[in-house]
Amino acid sequence: MKPDDFFAARPDPIWTFTGDDDWNSFNGFKFRTMGSRTVALLVGSRGHLAIVPVEPSDKAAVTTNDIIWQSSTQHTDNPHAAELVPAGKHAWPDGRGTAPDLFIVAAPGEGGSLAVYDIDADTAWRTPFAGGHGVLWDPTAKRLWALGNSSLSSYRIQKYAKTEQGAGEVDHTGSGWDLGDARHEIDTPLMGHDLQPDYNSHGTHLLITTPSQVFRVPKRHPGKRTSLTLPVGKPGVPSYKGSQKVKSLVRTSSGLYVWVRLQGHGFNPDAVWTDNAISVGKATDDGKIAQVATLKLPKGDWTYKARVFSTDYS
Repeated sequence: MKPDDFFAARPDPIWTFTGDDDWNSFNGFKFRTMGSRTVALLVGSRGHLAIVPVEPSDKAAVTTNDIIWQSSTQHTDNPHAAELVPAGKHAWPDGRGTAPDLFIVAAPGEGGSLAVYDIDADTAWRTPFAGGHGVLWDPTAKRLWALGNSSLSSYRIQKYAKTEQGAGEVDHTGSGWDLGDARHEIDTPLMGHDLQPDYNSHGTHLLITTPSQVFRVPKRHPGKRTSLTLPVGKPGVPSYKGSQKVKSLVRTSSGLYVWVRLQGHGFNPDAVWTDNAISVGKATDDGKIAQVATLKLPKGDWTYKARVFSTDYS
């Protein structure tokens, strides 16, 4: 749905993707442009990664039969976020010139990692990253932001031309791409859950969630982050104070905050990680966020994260 739909009667979905049983559950998704197509980037808890078409399309509902690119890899245990990065011109062996796209995956896994996939060759370069939960490309600074257990860092995408093999890594033969120098922009016990743009900031701020707090982070001075105060949680769940248990948070270009808060109870066995509603709010003059709408999902439906239907990185 689009943001304005929150204030109207529940519309029919404008697009859906349904995975098979092997997908189990979706940990993350976002929308991007690849060539002339609008696509969705999907990661599943069993290690599945996929790019599927969104529009233009002659059908609103797509399935695994429509997947453009996919990889199922054991090393990305329980991946949580993905990003699509344009990596510039590259001459492929068949002589065609193209702009390769890189598929970046953040996964908590065994200690956590960031993986860089060349979707043309389907090979990956990996680096340790504790508790990887979020990745976001910054097209202005040409850096990749990554959120983990205790850090919000940014990386420079770089090209390599060497052969090396380390523990748990693929053999780097010829040319490829990896993550260069890391800037540890915030190094505190965050235990990050989600990393999203603030679309109302014109590319200057990020939004991150943790188990107990929500932050608005300026890219130029990440250490000067600001805590956001969301409305209190559901009645009957006293432990869910304002900014606790928020699984995902994003801000639309019109200034609306959209979030999902962990429900932690209910008939769904996964309810500790999900909710059956999506909340929308506006910032007040004192910096707090007042809830203005709640979109209840149909009975039996649950959501893990909410995103703005936008292909913009920021």
